[in-house]
Amino acid sequence: MIAATEISVPKLIASVILGGPDANSEKLGTLVGWLIANDLISETLRRDHPRALARVKMQDLPGSGFLTTALHGELKDTDLSEDGQRFVNRYYLTGAFDQDFASRQYQGHDEWILYDELAPVISRAFRGQPADAASNASEGRKAGKILQFPGRFRSGQS
Repeated sequence: MIAATEISVPKLIASVILGGPDANSEKLGTLVGWLIANDLISETLRRDHPRALARVKMQDLPGSGFLTTALHGELKDTDLSEDGQRFVNRYYLTGAFDQDFASRQYQGHDEWILYDELAPVISRAFRGQPADAASNASEGRKAGKILQFPGRFRSGQS
């Protein structure tokens, strides 16, 4: 008798919708960007798309760009680590992310500005804190990227 092996079918979490009133590429892209930035993706994605992942982390490629190219417009449970799957089940699939997204201030089309606004909210949800539990220290604080490119000479050195 041959034992039947269980084959796991990837579960679709969300598909990107481009254009129209139901467009979700920026919203879903913001979540995908956060998942990548917080290393909640699968080893398979790390192995198969290292350059694209690095571009997302450097904010050179938006999460929606990664979603539409590397993931072919579909976020599946197999794209996430176990922690990522648990978080997406608890936060995205329950509608909590949709509520946080709807409460955002930014109304433009720059996904990284949107990401900067939502990332602290998503992080609090990941840590299990309520969305309004922002610490006084981070309230109104702005962050900036400081890049230092390697060079042959730095000031003060010869």
